[in-house]
Order: sequence, then structure tokens, then C-alpha cells
Amino acid sequence: MGTDYIKKDYYEWLMANGLGEFCYNFSMESIVYEGTSHSGKHFLIRYPTLADARAMSEYINVLSDERTFITFQGEHLSEADEKEFIAKELEKIADHKSVFLLVFSESTLIGISNITSGERTSFHVGTFGISIAPDFRGEGIGKTLMEVIHKEAEERIPTLRIIDLAVFATNQL
Repeated sequence: MGTDYIKKDYYEWLMANGLGEFCYNFSMESIVYEGTSHSGKHFLIRYPTLADARAMSEYINVLSDERTFITFQGEHLSEADEKEFIAKELEKIADHKSVFLLVFSESTLIGISNITSGERTSFHVGTFGISIAPDFRGEGIGKTLMEVIHKEAEERIPTLRIIDLAVFATNQL
């Protein structure tokens, strides 16, 4: 299955779900930022596409196996699980309720971040999440990702007034 097929599948999904306007206002390969880490590694930050499902499942499964401070603690997600997750995130992005960004170094997914607004009376509160692959921590990429996602959220989620960071009680300060 080539990239062109995936892009066609993605476009057809957007159209079938009433997100045609989203197609015109949002590039499938929307790069938000390009930069260099402290050690000189090139990276870019962009919005996800359905074609990222395999990379996302591999990434989250590595973090899950690490049993780090994320929701998943050893469980594994399939490519199909991630494709479904991305589709839901794309709907939230189109509805101006979420910002979701991926970080790549070369062709490797090395980071993920999102800010998603709450429901009902909490629509003005966004929950922030971020993760960076172990080999890329301490490079300044996470700091840049936080700055970029904050800027994107300010621009794309008009109801956002507060950003919360949920953490585990065992996280060290």
C-alpha cells in the first residue's frame, strides 16, 4: 500500500465525514516547525496523518515497554488502534477542540504532544500531554515542542483559556 493510496484514503475519509473544509484549510503534511537539537540533530514538527499510524503504534509501544510516566504500562497498541485514534484526533482538530503534533527526526517519530479542550463547562480548559523518545531527551526538542504546541493551541482553539498538565504522583520534580 503506497503513500498515494493512504493519502487518497485519508482524503476520502475526510470528505465522507463532512470535513471537506478541513481538507482545504489543512495540508496533510502540514509542517509547523523545523529545527536542530542541541547536538545538531535535525527535526520537524507537524500534524499527523492516517499514514502515521504504524510509526505511532511503534513509538507508543516502546514508551509503554519503558513503563515511563504515560497511561500505557506494558500494553501494546496495533496500527489499527492508532489509525482509529488519529481519525478521532483529526475530527477534534477540525472542530477546533484539539492540537496534536508529531516530531520526526529523519523518518523516525521521536515525540508527540497534544492539547485537547475539555467538554461541556470545561471547554475553556485544555489538557496538555507530551512525550519524547528516550534517545532524544535532553536535546531541547521537548522544550521546543512545548513552545510550538502552545502557540498552535492559542491560534487554533479559540475557547482555550487554561492549559492543565496531568502528571503521575510519582513524577520527580
